Amino acid sequence: MPTLWTPDGERNVERESPTPPTEPVGAPTEASRAPAGASGAADGSPLSASELKAQAEQLGIDLDSLSPEERAQAEAAVAEMAETRARLAETPASEVIANHLMGFYELGAIHLSRQPPAFEDAALAIDALRAVLERVGDRLGEAGPVLNQAQSQIQMAFVQVKDQYAAAAAGEADGSAASSDADDA
Repeated sequence: MPTLWTPDGERNVERESPTPPTEPVGAPTEASRAPAGASGAADGSPLSASELKAQAEQLGIDLDSLSPEERAQAEAAVAEMAETRARLAETPASEVIANHLMGFYELGAIHLSRQPPAFEDAALAIDALRAVLERVGDRLGEAGPVLNQAQSQIQMAFVQVKDQYAAAAAGEADGSAASSDADDA
């Protein structure tokens, strides 16, 4: 007799007649989707129903008040978050911090590439990168020198873009003043 996994455990299911699959071949099936209770504990073991419920409550989710479909979705999301947290806990902090610092670098570059450049936002991202590197740079391992070089590059880019923007603005101001003088003549 086939069984169906539920948050409360396996249930026997009687099949009336064989039915063709309703999803395309290769599409995720109910069994292959991240079921509630999927691996997510810090040791990689599945979360029990009570652990899922407790984690959902910490997030402000009352599983008992949801429809079966909403509950399954919420349980899958809670299990996925628990899995992500477990993987994150296994990753050295220096790698995670280096990744975030590269995010600061990218954020600064994005704001510098806007038209017109968002200098205040770019400066904030660059200052955040610099501040963290000054405080923990020597503890970032192999990423430290790379991040210090990235900081230098984004600071130089900031100065170059600001100078170019100021020169272009001054050129436009000179051009408009010259054309207004020609109009007056």
